[in-house]
Amino acid sequence: SKKTFIIKTINKAGQTEQKIDEEDRLWLRKTYGNGDLYEGEVLSDRKEIRDGIGTYYCSNKQKRTNYEYHGAWKHNLRDGHGHCYYYNEDLYVGQWKADKRHGEGDFFSRKQDRYEGHWKNDMRDGKGTLTSPGGAVYTGRWYQ
Repeated sequence: SKKTFIIKTINKAGQTEQKIDEEDRLWLRKTYGNGDLYEGEVLSDRKEIRDGIGTYYCSNKQKRTNYEYHGAWKHNLRDGHGHCYYYNEDLYVGQWKADKRHGEGDFFSRKQDRYEGHWKNDMRDGKGTLTSPGGAVYTGRWYQ
């Protein structure tokens, strides 16, 4: 059976670290030079690599393409299930692969459109349902 344990330390940079499991991961709270913040799992031997579950906050909330992401990471890329709130008020909840929306996911736009369905390489692709703010519903296939 897998053992889970927690050991808290403060590293030389004053960042809080926690050893969280036997898979050589640490929990780290890190502020980047541009002011972005990450709280979550990193590889214990390469602390610059986000890997596991964590939350990333972009500091520049005025840049509409920036975001807050909570979910799975693999080698610094969003990968697995996650929630991404974009500062332009869009929201995506679903699967990620190599930092792109990929798999099943729901997208809620600031314009109040909602797409529920399949994504591939950050684009709607496959079966899905688009609902407009007025209530019109289109169910069908999307292609990149």
